[in-house]
Amino acid sequence: VNSGEDGGGGSEVDVDPRKAQLDLAGFLGEKEAAEFAKELWTMMLDAQESPTGIPRVLIEKKKEEIRMQREQQQQKLQQHQQQ
Repeated sequence: VNSGEDGGGGSEVDVDPRKAQLDLAGFLGEKEAAEFAKELWTMMLDAQESPTGIPRVLIEKKKEEIRMQREQQQQKLQQHQQQ
């Protein structure tokens, strides 16, 4: 994980996911912090393996969002043409 503190020099920082989860527990609650930490860690690992550095689940979610917007636009266009 790059800390970004050195202006992009690429220094690595060890991240302790358990400590991060415990730090969040006071803010989110234990159950919510555990769920958040699990999802975040999964996305971080996926992003490391992705050529774009973006977790695949986020890319797929955005694709679905765009698809839904296009469908809505098509429906509006068809309704307008029928009038």
